[in-house]
Amino acid sequence: MGLAVQLCTLPWLGFVPDDIWAVPRAAVPRLANQLAVYAGMLEQYGRRAQTRSDHLKLVRRYLDWKPVPARDETLKELERFLLDRAMSRSATSWPS
Repeated sequence: MGLAVQLCTLPWLGFVPDDIWAVPRAAVPRLANQLAVYAGMLEQYGRRAQTRSDHLKLVRRYLDWKPVPARDETLKELERFLLDRAMSRSATSWPS
């Protein structure tokens, strides 16, 4: 169940939340139903920390996602773009 949550969240969010149990409660039964498993299985997921990181490696390999090196120019461009976007949104959404 936890592996399925990672597989669903990585392409949708672009990352897997550290708190995998914080996924929307409505999503858990739906995903469990699609997998024909008990939704409560997620509560026990990741008790062994290595399980989550092993599963994340599998998900990344399956999706063919490559980590971006921290000093990569593309990452810097993305950070600038997102910061500019966030700043322009927050400036227009503040009450006067």
